[in-house]
Amino acid sequence: MSKEREGFIDKYEKFNWITMFGSLLLIGGAVGTALAMFDAAQIALIRYYKKKRKQN
Repeated sequence: MSKEREGFIDKYEKFNWITMFGSLLLIGGAVGTALAMFDAAQIALIRYYKKKRKQN
């Protein structure tokens, strides 16, 4: 009984680490994408304002 239980706990801990790592990757990917999009939008805005200034 105790040996089976230990095996189960071991499996569960490994599974827990995998899910934790996976969720961290997902969160990191989402944050990275959002930051990249924000950065691209900022660059686009700066270019747009520079063009507007040149025209005036």
